[in-house]
Amino acid sequence: MNKIQISKPLSYTGIPASSPGVNLEPSKQEIQDKKLQNELTQKAELGKSQINFRGKFFNLNKNDLLFLSTIVSGLGLSAAYFDKLKEALNDFLTKNNFKSMGEITSEEHITEQCKLADDLIKASGIDENDDEKVPYLVNRIVERCDSGEEYSPADNIDFIDITLKSAAKEDPFLVENIKSAYKQFKEDDKKLIETLKTTFNLDEKQTKRLNEMIQNLLFDFGYFSLNQLNPEKNIEDIGILSDNITSEFGLSEYDSLLLSSEVLRRIMSIKYTPSINPLDRNQEQSQNDKTIFQQVLNKYNIPPAYYNILYREMKQDAYEAGYSSTLDIFKQGKDIANYKRTNAILNSSELKDIRTDLIIDFNIAVKNEDAVTEDAKTKAQKDTERYKKESALLTHINEQYDLSIDEINDLRRYFSEKKYDYKNDYWKAAYEISEKLNIKTKVMADIIQKINAMDKEEIEKGNFDFIKVLAAKAK
Repeated sequence: MNKIQISKPLSYTGIPASSPGVNLEPSKQEIQDKKLQNELTQKAELGKSQINFRGKFFNLNKNDLLFLSTIVSGLGLSAAYFDKLKEALNDFLTKNNFKSMGEITSEEHITEQCKLADDLIKASGIDENDDEKVPYLVNRIVERCDSGEEYSPADNIDFIDITLKSAAKEDPFLVENIKSAYKQFKEDDKKLIETLKTTFNLDEKQTKRLNEMIQNLLFDFGYFSLNQLNPEKNIEDIGILSDNITSEFGLSEYDSLLLSSEVLRRIMSIKYTPSINPLDRNQEQSQNDKTIFQQVLNKYNIPPAYYNILYREMKQDAYEAGYSSTLDIFKQGKDIANYKRTNAILNSSELKDIRTDLIIDFNIAVKNEDAVTEDAKTKAQKDTERYKKESALLTHINEQYDLSIDEINDLRRYFSEKKYDYKNDYWKAAYEISEKLNIKTKVMADIIQKINAMDKEEIEKGNFDFIKVLAAKAK
């Protein structure tokens, strides 16, 4: 087969998505936060490598094992000491007929708490006169005992003090910076839980169960925050978590998609801002709102990130106002200044010059809702048909010239920008594509004519063949 070179790469705009996308460039502060996150993750990985989270040889309560893992991480102990601590705790509980540390609560068991502290101090190998490590350990024991079965060390950041003490000597600001980042990660996790609670109308008992399911996943990895999960390496675990939550609360298939997307958004965010609310659960209305929203914004040269930000803030204003549609904020006859979130974005440096035009266009669009959505559907259908035809076209070009995956992607981007009318203006398409590929125009024209002669079924087959081509080249 002949081999061709595509003359130059082109920027990609692509077919507009059905919902706004996010692609914000991180600021210097966000990059620094990410570095701090990586520092924490590395330390968590170190701690995890030292710890056997499953407690194989002792019948210990899960919360007690979590407590011990916190102690080992906080004191920087080895796996050998973790085993000694498990043995000491197991012996103490057995001798005193306790099932877990959660039963050693309140003032009536203060003597037992003191005895347990002595046992664990000895098992940890720390100096009983150490005025930093001993108080740390005692405080963690009291905290675990008094919390009963509601134990959650993830809400406590004291345990990183000792681990990072040596680093603080080299960089006095490191500990405080990492503590600050840690707090943010935990606050962002709480934001996610609150967002899911609100969006899916969970009661307090269900919310508590949701938090427990997330903490269980983190416990399995020895992590303290969802930030530490890797969207690629942990994708199966994230999927299982979403499936379990869906099953637990009887969510619909569409709700499950909302849930999975939001959980991934939280995991991938440097600084998480919730994106969903109850208005998203009305699939038909939500899709209609997004269609109209995009039809309006497509008229303007707005950075893609602002699509998402503006829509998110409009949707939140509409929800807080008690509306059933995101675009209801343009239907109520009120000044847009009354919607503080939306107004703030419209007054931003990127949008302030077109603020008035956008408001006018949104008001016109919602008054002609049916016509706008019908026009959008027609355009979407044409885009889909053209996309399938171009897939078949790429398959035929590949048969003659054996394109690389990069060349295919470049052509796909090129087609998305040009939006050729292959039926009525195929000579223009043939000429420009042949120029790009550096082949004869007649050869390209023959291929396009062959595609134009295909019926719907043949186009579908060509589209399917293109998927097989991509799969083969991706190996």
